[in-house]
Amino acid sequence: MARTNAFIREGDRVFRTYFVNWRGDEAMGGTWSYLDITALGRQEEWEDSPQGYPQEAPYQWWRWHDAYS
Repeated sequence: MARTNAFIREGDRVFRTYFVNWRGDEAMGGTWSYLDITALGRQEEWEDSPQGYPQEAPYQWWRWHDAYS
């Protein structure tokens, strides 16, 4: 049985922000699909994030295979 959950923690409290199972879980699979269901998303500049959470230019952390120093 396939199930996907997403959670966010605020201090000592934990909230389930997303849940899908069975057939709805079929579309999940890529990294971006999982990031998109999280409460904080991909943390890109255009997203509304709570104060204190980083918002960076898209994909600054991404390293191309030929760009390592």
